[in-house]
Amino acid sequence: MEPKLFLALALASAVTAHDNLFRHVRHRLGANSAPTTTDHSPPSARNLALVSTAEDAAAEARGSAFPLGECEGNCKNDGHCQGELRCFKRLDFEVVPGCSGQAAKGVNYCIDRPEDFLLYVGNDKDRDIFPLGNCEADCDNDNDCEVGFRLDSWAEICSRCSRRSGRFHPPPPPPRAQGSLVCFLRQDNEAVPGCSGAGRDGKDYCFDRPSNYLFLKGNNLGVGRYGLCEGDCDRDADCIGTLVCDQRDGFEDVAGCSGRGRKNRDYCREPNGAHVSPSHSPTLNPVIASVPTNSPSRAPTLSPTTAPTNPPTSSPSTNLTQKPLTENPTKLPSSSPVVFTNSPTSNPSNALPTTTPTNHPTPAPSKTLAKQPSESPINFTNDPTSIPTMQVQKSTKSPSKLPSSSPAVFTNSPTSNPSNEPTLKPFTDSPMSPTKSPTSLTVSPIPNVSFIRGDLAVKILYLGINVCTGMSVRVVARANQRILLLDGRYSASKFHAMPDGAQVFETDNDGGYVYVSNSEMKRDLGGVYGLHFDRYGNVVDYMTLLKDTTRNCGGGMTPWGTWISCEEYGRGQCYQVDPTGQRAPEKTILGGSGGNFESVAVDNRNSHKPIFYVTEDSERGALRKYTPRELSGWDTLHAEGGTTEFLVLDDNSFAWTSDEERARNSQQQHFRNVEGIDCDDGFLHFVSKKLKMLFVLDLDNGTYTTTSTSDGVSGITLAGNGSFRHSPDQIMRNTANDYLYFTEDGGRTVGVYVLHKPTGLRYAIFEAFSDMYFGDETTGLAFSPDGKRMYAAFQDCGCENSQGGVDVTCGCLLEFSRDDQRSFDGATLDLPQNTPGQ
Repeated sequence: MEPKLFLALALASAVTAHDNLFRHVRHRLGANSAPTTTDHSPPSARNLALVSTAEDAAAEARGSAFPLGECEGNCKNDGHCQGELRCFKRLDFEVVPGCSGQAAKGVNYCIDRPEDFLLYVGNDKDRDIFPLGNCEADCDNDNDCEVGFRLDSWAEICSRCSRRSGRFHPPPPPPRAQGSLVCFLRQDNEAVPGCSGAGRDGKDYCFDRPSNYLFLKGNNLGVGRYGLCEGDCDRDADCIGTLVCDQRDGFEDVAGCSGRGRKNRDYCREPNGAHVSPSHSPTLNPVIASVPTNSPSRAPTLSPTTAPTNPPTSSPSTNLTQKPLTENPTKLPSSSPVVFTNSPTSNPSNALPTTTPTNHPTPAPSKTLAKQPSESPINFTNDPTSIPTMQVQKSTKSPSKLPSSSPAVFTNSPTSNPSNEPTLKPFTDSPMSPTKSPTSLTVSPIPNVSFIRGDLAVKILYLGINVCTGMSVRVVARANQRILLLDGRYSASKFHAMPDGAQVFETDNDGGYVYVSNSEMKRDLGGVYGLHFDRYGNVVDYMTLLKDTTRNCGGGMTPWGTWISCEEYGRGQCYQVDPTGQRAPEKTILGGSGGNFESVAVDNRNSHKPIFYVTEDSERGALRKYTPRELSGWDTLHAEGGTTEFLVLDDNSFAWTSDEERARNSQQQHFRNVEGIDCDDGFLHFVSKKLKMLFVLDLDNGTYTTTSTSDGVSGITLAGNGSFRHSPDQIMRNTANDYLYFTEDGGRTVGVYVLHKPTGLRYAIFEAFSDMYFGDETTGLAFSPDGKRMYAAFQDCGCENSQGGVDVTCGCLLEFSRDDQRSFDGATLDLPQNTPGQ
């Protein structure tokens, strides 16, 4: 039989089967046995008709109201509508397309939907609404959208006759040339290509992506996961094959791609493409090279080279560099040549820097360099040498955005004329650490250390922050965006907004852990969420642990491994939360009658009777001490019979009292608005946000000390660069008790800082410089169990309604690591002697 004839017979049989099935369903709904013909008269001629809720219920029971005609309501799904009409699910007084008249609030109407009209179908997989068709929502990822298909068999044809709940379809159309639909991750009411209508704000729609259209596929998908015109890549290795990652600012055009894309997001393109915006200072003699050259041009080029050159030093090498030194561009030119060097090793050189480059890399890497697991997102230095210098900042395959007035010099050893400004570093996972002052650097004797605590010498332009030499950073999650998991799926829910207090809990014996994070959203929109990592730092799951609470701010860890999450509003309470989600959360007795609670610390020196301390962020708050009955585990915080006392300070000593009013007067006078708290071997540390003071109570002797947290006062300065002059917020210890870390609330340069308690020295770990963080706060400070990964969040992260407490787009979570794979409490290189505070 001819294939065309066979296909025609198959389609005819499918139509007959479909009609019979459709009549059967209409009979079950109580409608006439003959199919109802949809009226395709102009939409403007159709008036809204509403079946009241009471009539709807009775009619549905009788089976006499359905199916509804065009512009009739109240439908619950497509099965309630005649023929191919669709049920338009509305919000409040949303306009019903193609219909006239006054639509009742929140009532759903059947419509003759144009194929390209944005339609919200739902997001409940139990109702069998997936896969979604073109311009339909709410998808979470591409798997929720229709795929390209072939009419290969009768079974395949029949399998698509019943796709959505209560709705029956005619046979599928012929295969589509464009293949499968993809999920358009939408911001607010952003236009969806090829679709009409406004749709619902923030809902994600399936669409038929135009060829080479800039498409935001997701964040941190990993190596080789982004195709042509897809983002958000961070480096060339993230792109498929020979494609390169176009690091762009704002809405810069991407060569070979159409559309605007998402602002400041980076997309993969062909390697011979370039930004459309021209060079600010073109020259007459452009140099275009695909291989390194022995001599540079005498002037900046019209179009930057597509591959790095090997610029000469004062005594040029006779051999070409064997491979490019970097993978990503310097965003701005330096005023003088910038020097980059390779990773330090255990044998420091006492000789002066040379003026000629090393001609060849060493034949073998350092023996102490750990092997990188295939699953690990952490990047290692590629070319350790046997001569200890500071770590190399790899050069770019992509050209710099502005031509430099003189060629930059890259060598394997530092020069005596370093740059005066921190090197600008694009956002990548590769370590890129400039030498700020190599001639005065004293190298630590510990092998392979490349971290310089406090120098803030590296700019991450993509994020608008400064970090220390020897650090890398990646974005783990952004509010209102789903998180890509290790197995290639996206998280079922989007990352929570306004992330706040956090802690890390180990989950198994293989090094996995859960990052537990509060959400400080208002109006019962707060809660607690768990981000699960494997031992290599890959995200494997994301789940809700507590919901329907308000302004979950800080908290603390119990000795038995649960999280206490505290609400910060007048009637706030503290809840005990299981990080694994296996046990339902429960309100504790710590909160009493309620308060503006912040953080929790535990004195666990007597493991049979731990003592809990809870802070309150209010001028007339009361720092409370709770001593429970001798119980164990979860029930300790839910059983009656414990004792609650409150802190009272005088000028030299402190005491605990049952007089809450007296305690509130004392806090108002001595330590207003208490935020973070930590208990370490009999010493209780807490900070006053209003006074910018650190209090340390000696719990055994009844005495206390205070110091200012603000540098620039009382002779206090940061060792290195940065400025910690605004309100201290959360405090946290890592693996060693000697270091106490702080987050910051307010100002233009919010960051994370650390106090070395034995010496009193203070250092900045990272700090914002972009205006988008003005008035923001750093939150969510926590460390992986081995202390090598530091997590911190910006609570606003550039969102528009940062003060409302209801903007679901506020917040982003970052992960920091040391390039030498050490704990943040570990050994560090000395700060250059010309650094402030030295």
